[in-house]
Amino acid sequence: MLPLHEAREALAAVDLRPGLTVDEVHARLAQGMRLHQAGERILAHYQSEMEAQGLPNQEEAWLEQARSQSCPERAPPGRPPLLGEPTGRPDVLHTVSISMGPRTRHKFDLVKQKLGVQLGRTVDDAECLSVLADLMVRVKVDGTSPSPSARRKG
Repeated sequence: MLPLHEAREALAAVDLRPGLTVDEVHARLAQGMRLHQAGERILAHYQSEMEAQGLPNQEEAWLEQARSQSCPERAPPGRPPLLGEPTGRPDVLHTVSISMGPRTRHKFDLVKQKLGVQLGRTVDDAECLSVLADLMVRVKVDGTSPSPSARRKG
């Protein structure tokens, strides 16, 4: 595990800055690699913990049960949600954790910035993902978007 002072130095590498000297870039890359290695150790530790506690087996058992039932057997009573209609309780927030490469993160930040300009305010990751999900839900399976008149109809 990294000593505290090295962890602080490694986290400083997250402070991305343009225009660094070659030596500064090399130092930041080395710090980033140490941070990456520490992250891998954390992942390995907690994956091992999950295996020791049988948590993956519980997930696998749930998946097997879900695969063995038809949709009506799993669905609660009442009508199914309509396409585009929210499901679940609106007061329940779901944590989503993703890993993305630097280029993808850069593109995501550009999308978030563009959305913020369009809305005239700062947009966080959750709101940006919500807007992207709304856009994808509207795209037809063949990749086309509904016509503007179809969108107005609802």
